[in-house]
Amino acid sequence: FSTLKLCSILIFLIVLGVFGYISYNNFSSEAKYDNMVDELAVLVEEETKIVEQESPVTGEETEVEEITVTSYDKLLEINNETVGWLTVKGTKIDYPVVRHSDNKYYLNNDFYFQRDYSGWVFMDYRNSIDELDDNTIIYAHNRYTSGVMFGTLTNTRKKSWYSNEENLYITFNTLNGNHQWKVFSIYGIDVTSDYLVTNFADSKERLKFFNMLKRRSQVKLDTEINENSKIVTLSTCLENDRRLVVHAVLQD
Repeated sequence: FSTLKLCSILIFLIVLGVFGYISYNNFSSEAKYDNMVDELAVLVEEETKIVEQESPVTGEETEVEEITVTSYDKLLEINNETVGWLTVKGTKIDYPVVRHSDNKYYLNNDFYFQRDYSGWVFMDYRNSIDELDDNTIIYAHNRYTSGVMFGTLTNTRKKSWYSNEENLYITFNTLNGNHQWKVFSIYGIDVTSDYLVTNFADSKERLKFFNMLKRRSQVKLDTEINENSKIVTLSTCLENDRRLVVHAVLQD
């Protein structure tokens, strides 16, 4: 009985220690990334520029309007693979996005090129950084225990999230402009690459692809999309053999 009692106490202490370590690790990871993003956000600068175009009547340059342009120059000094910034309302997703020559590097490295099991938010290496493709794909780990990276993307499956119209508008700004996107499809799916196509030969194939994504949505959304649209795809792990995917269409 004494031996059994001692073993039970030891097991309890081991389990308590493991849970304590996990909790501490999650807390430390969340604090680390929160501080990191705060530091990086300060480096993003907003500039006001005058947009001019040639008058069809006089042929002279005519002032049209003032626009706000986001500058990532200081972020590029730290990480020259920066391609923009992603923000999803109603989640903790608010990160600069990077792109490497493959889709593996940022699974295990952070924005500062340091090894980290949480990795970073990154764009598919096949996507262009000069102009928007038909489908711009962004990945990140689902660190749901700490909530970092795409750990809170699962919020999009909650009715309290998608029933709020404001949450459907996400921001993904690139080096060449500020862009707003509206969510049109949210779903979990077994591992597949059929939604990871970046460009299409013609509008017919593009619309067929968009309609497939819209039909997959597990929540009812009335977002409009057509054969000339451009979309952004957010993809993360849901389980080992499943993925959580969110698609949004460019609004501007």
